[in-house]
Amino acid sequence: MDLFVPHVNCNADPEWAKYKAQIEEAVEKFKNEHPEDAQDGDGIITDYHYNVKNKITPDYKQPVYKAIYSAIIWTARGFHKDYRRLKIKDLWFQETSGPVYHPAHTHGPLGLSGVLYVNYDCEIHKGTRLISPQLHPFDGTHIDEEPWVEEGNALIFPSYLMHEQLPSFSDKKRLIVAFNLHYEE
Repeated sequence: MDLFVPHVNCNADPEWAKYKAQIEEAVEKFKNEHPEDAQDGDGIITDYHYNVKNKITPDYKQPVYKAIYSAIIWTARGFHKDYRRLKIKDLWFQETSGPVYHPAHTHGPLGLSGVLYVNYDCEIHKGTRLISPQLHPFDGTHIDEEPWVEEGNALIFPSYLMHEQLPSFSDKKRLIVAFNLHYEE
């Protein structure tokens, strides 16, 4: 029996360096213009709460969309869906360094969620740990997977899938953009 955690892991777009620079520039601009809104109290710097409260779309949406375009196509094909109807619904960045832990959580029962690894050193940073809702049939433990990712990779998985960021124990900055995708019928 093949026990697995469903996900799509796509390599960086050929123009990744350009998209990365645009995303980092927009993130730095937000942090400079809204320093009090960027802190969440758990060691995570994010625009999530600001975006939700103000119902805004971040300036980095276009470079993110371009960077994850091939991942969207592959994901839609896997579900036999038209990729043009798979849309970014929510989008936010998370910047961490040191032993910051983002506990296991889901993004709701419908749609897909993903992570774009913007500033990420696979030698010292931890990726995203995905936790299956199924338990191992013989020992009852959770089935989980921490897919190997590199900077520029996009990891997409069902929104109902529990996932978490494990601490890296490094002072080197880790920057990701998280997103939710919904299919428009």
